[in-house]
Amino acid sequence: MNASGINPEIGKWFKTYRELYEWPPGKGRRDSEEHIACLYADAHVAIEQGRKGSLHSSLVEIHRWKTQNRQGQTSKYCSTLESLGTDYLDRLLELGPFANTKNLGILIEHLKVRNCNLPVCTAIASFLYRRQNVPILDKFLSQFFARKLRPNSYDVQTSEVLRYVENINFRIEDDGTGRLRLAVYTPNGFNDNLNMYLNEFTPECVRIAKELTLSGIGYADVHGQCVEFLPIDVEMTVFSWALRHSNCF
Repeated sequence: MNASGINPEIGKWFKTYRELYEWPPGKGRRDSEEHIACLYADAHVAIEQGRKGSLHSSLVEIHRWKTQNRQGQTSKYCSTLESLGTDYLDRLLELGPFANTKNLGILIEHLKVRNCNLPVCTAIASFLYRRQNVPILDKFLSQFFARKLRPNSYDVQTSEVLRYVENINFRIEDDGTGRLRLAVYTPNGFNDNLNMYLNEFTPECVRIAKELTLSGIGYADVHGQCVEFLPIDVEMTVFSWALRHSNCF
């Protein structure tokens, strides 16, 4: 290990899977990154100009990006926003300008409405906070950091990564079909996982990003430029690995 404590193989793992990031699967890296950039730009124009109609549209499109409208989730969320009216958007704008994360917990609690649970709340927050220091939490990230993976389903390099990252004891439950999910469907489950997200997971992504940078480990963006890891990149790396290793979950 080097002075920062990162084994070169761990650095290689983060670099490799960050450069393989795409969402949704099959979209391709460049199109995926460009879509994220457009969502980010639209959200910030709406916030900076206080345009509630545009902010409403941005929330819906970020929700659609995260959920891919599975089971009509985004369509239902759109109806929820309509029912909440402009007061909901006014309060959201009041929580800005999202220059630092001191209001992150309050923001997520405000974003938590019908058809918008913790994973989508963190996705929306990641865009409002400039896609830098606010990672997304979902079933893949929670199971990875909680070590809730199928035994002997991953390689030696990933084992090294799992030993390196902090073990975060997210509340995870059976979804009724034998598969695991993040426990966010009761108030206690939501609050427990939100607290771990704020107090353990987000700081851990910050730590990993800093140590990768101190180790001189970056990744090539879609233009071939080497850039430093940010906390959001740590999350995107693990998510990218998870999509390619569904057998581990």
